[in-house]
Amino acid sequence: MDSPSKDLLAQLETLGLASPRDLRQCQRHVRWLARDLPLFDSVWLDALVRGNVLTPFQSRHLQDRTGDRLRIDRFTLADELVSDDLPRMFRVRGPQGGQPLLLSTITVPTDIEAALSRLDEVGRQLRECRSADLSIPIQWGRDADRLFVASAAEGDSRNGEGTHSLHDLLVRRGRLADADVEAIARRLLRVLAEMHAQGVVHGDIRLRNVWLDPVARGRGRLQLMNAGFVAAVRPVVSHHEVWPIEALDGVPPESIGPRGRRTPQSDLYSLGVLLWHLLSGRSPHATVDPLSRLAAHQARDIANVRVWAPDTSATLASLIEALVQRDPQRRPASAEEALAILGRRSRTTSKRANPVEALPTIRGGREASSMGRVAGLAACAVLGLAGTLAWIHRSGGIADPLSVPGPLAAPDRLPAPASPPRTANAVDTAPAPPRLRPLPPLKNGEIVLDHPGPWKAGRLAMIGPVRILAAAGVRPVIEIEQEPLHIAAEQVILAGIEFRSAPAALAKNPLPVLLALDAQRVQIEQCRFVVPDASSPKVLPAAIRWTLIDEAAANGRLLLKKTHFAGDVRGIEPHSRAGVVAADEILKSGRGELISFPDADTSRQQDIHLRRSTLRGACPLVSAARFRSSDRIAVHADHCVFAVEAAALFETTTAEPGSDLRRILTIDPQASLLAFGTPLQGQRLGPTRLEAPQDDSPPPAGLAVDELQFAGDVTGAWDANRLTGTTIPLQEEVPPGIGASPF
Repeated sequence: MDSPSKDLLAQLETLGLASPRDLRQCQRHVRWLARDLPLFDSVWLDALVRGNVLTPFQSRHLQDRTGDRLRIDRFTLADELVSDDLPRMFRVRGPQGGQPLLLSTITVPTDIEAALSRLDEVGRQLRECRSADLSIPIQWGRDADRLFVASAAEGDSRNGEGTHSLHDLLVRRGRLADADVEAIARRLLRVLAEMHAQGVVHGDIRLRNVWLDPVARGRGRLQLMNAGFVAAVRPVVSHHEVWPIEALDGVPPESIGPRGRRTPQSDLYSLGVLLWHLLSGRSPHATVDPLSRLAAHQARDIANVRVWAPDTSATLASLIEALVQRDPQRRPASAEEALAILGRRSRTTSKRANPVEALPTIRGGREASSMGRVAGLAACAVLGLAGTLAWIHRSGGIADPLSVPGPLAAPDRLPAPASPPRTANAVDTAPAPPRLRPLPPLKNGEIVLDHPGPWKAGRLAMIGPVRILAAAGVRPVIEIEQEPLHIAAEQVILAGIEFRSAPAALAKNPLPVLLALDAQRVQIEQCRFVVPDASSPKVLPAAIRWTLIDEAAANGRLLLKKTHFAGDVRGIEPHSRAGVVAADEILKSGRGELISFPDADTSRQQDIHLRRSTLRGACPLVSAARFRSSDRIAVHADHCVFAVEAAALFETTTAEPGSDLRRILTIDPQASLLAFGTPLQGQRLGPTRLEAPQDDSPPPAGLAVDELQFAGDVTGAWDANRLTGTTIPLQEEVPPGIGASPF
């Protein structure tokens, strides 16, 4: 029988995943799987999985030739647990095939040494704790650009399975009973009391970090995971970094922002939110927008839990209300003080509250070896099904056991009327598929559109960057119909997308904007913004409305590259002057100005940088509803073409008496062209009325006035708007303006 390839054998030996004896024992699986097929490495990998030598996770990496990713420091990864990136969690084997461990990792892009120093201090302090309900780190350190923490794996002694988080429990069983939540609260408060006494703040108390082990030592056990890990890597919560939405469930208000801090009172707030979530079955601030969720923790009080879970005891409700106070001074001073609010545990409560033991054990990766066990399970299933059917017959319906309860309805509220019964003549017709595809959800801050669409616009938000990209060979269209595409993020990157206004929406109720961005930095490349010619000469929609998240910061920047604004549409509408607008090879054709200021801001100068861009049609370069004498807008134009018709290069609708647009709007051109007869400035008095002052002064140096010729009509595509001729000789071989089409 052929052996595995030399590469596979080398990886198995290097990682310590399979010995020669393991390979010999799996030969029977190889023969059964291969039959008459050649013995590819994939056959050997499947056989090693069947023989419980490899896990499917390890097999996939070896098959993809990424076996090096299975090693972190001295540990070999066995499986990746369901978690987010803060942290990622794996089951691992210790060195020399030691005991199974859990490994948590966080990538640290900058200042990793400072984070490692903080982690060292936390690890040493945690080793002084003795609580059985706290996961104590065995080893921690650095591996390339990430930090890791290894801790003992509770549960099945062979593979560390059987443990599940409170998140899993909530999904499987729905919201928890009052007595169960009280039992969890008592145990977590005792753990926090010991941690805080050692000077450790957990910093990330949430559902995924509280684990349940229903089989440890024959009884249930709770474990608080990843203590101090996230707090060491990210001491404060900032919107400048990417945060999983679940990590923001219990963020204390005082830890948000550059001056944020994590204290023992911060842990108490997070614990209060966790208990509230377990009782109600939902997050207290259940918005999908990360920025809104952070703002809610800072600005809104959390409702009394008895509104959502009226069966909650007064004592437990009082504890939660004290823990979730926005002001840290109004919370209990310590975990011991919070525990005192609960008082002594009654004997009745002790007997009926055991959520840890109630969680069913779920073992994966091992087949049952006893037919008797299978038969017993089948008999239980039949009896359970019979009981369920009998209950349905008595109750007349099925209640969803995982439904999330809402607030209590008003007593006088009547149920909605039932739908009329269907008649025999009714025809079953499947609903027509929606014309617009919903946008896929963000995955690690990114959406890749692999279908032309059209896609439906909506709202996206994330702490950190958001990227929407076109897949290779695809030109996706996002159609703006009832609402714009609204993105709120620290950084936004768009590439290869066409944004198109729906004709029906344009005719009935035109939207003021196609793309609304709340971001510090924006990069848009190889995109098109298309609005069909409007039948009405009223205010045109803006393609991009840009609002800075933090106007006090100096890093606001909007960069456009190889982008086309076509039809009756205004290009960019900045809602502040704190950021720089830069455009590289931009085409604006049709009606509507390239940059439109809804109102002037006298606080600072607005800088606009243009390079190899073309304006063609009734499209001013800059316009504003009003300019004041103190306003300053500086335009730097390098190798640009301004073929503006029936409009001025700079326009305003109202001007402050005595204001001089030549001082307000300045242009610094270089090797640029202006169409003959185009005024530099003017006041728009109506859709077809432009008042331009008499100006006999020569144009600025670097801006030549000439008759311009183009490859095609202004309504054409990109290449039709390329400059092809002038009457004056050009000094460079490549004419100014846009180049070859990027589409």
